Amino acid sequence: MATQRGTNNLASQPGTAPTPISNGDGGGKMASFYDEFVVPNGAAQNDIVIMGPSKALKKGDRFIGFALDFDNMGAGVTLQLGDDGSAGRYSAAIAANAAGQSSTRVNGILGYVLTQDRELQVTIGGGAPTVGAKFRLHWNVLRA
Repeated sequence: MATQRGTNNLASQPGTAPTPISNGDGGGKMASFYDEFVVPNGAAQNDIVIMGPSKALKKGDRFIGFALDFDNMGAGVTLQLGDDGSAGRYSAAIAANAAGQSSTRVNGILGYVLTQDRELQVTIGGGAPTVGAKFRLHWNVLRA
């Protein structure tokens, strides 16, 4: 059994030629957002819900994860996490027809670096959501 080192750990070892550590990975600040949404009258399939502060996602942010929990949103309803550049950037459609929770689900997206400021959004798909049902989102990025 051997001890191995991650890329940024290796780059920061004493005696190693200085190598810049990519944005946010060494000494960056974690930015966390929390928001919730209660389905109002008139909500429909394909509605987009903007979450967090305006343009919560900043150029250079490195995506490190999310947690989404939800009530029973209704028969066939799905929730998909993305931004105003790609509706499904951070998750595939998540079945929300029973109360539950989900976290980072898209292969290869962990560590994604945003190339411009974006709105964080959840798309309601699959059917009309149940009025009064709620979902809650906790989102994390590394920010230089």
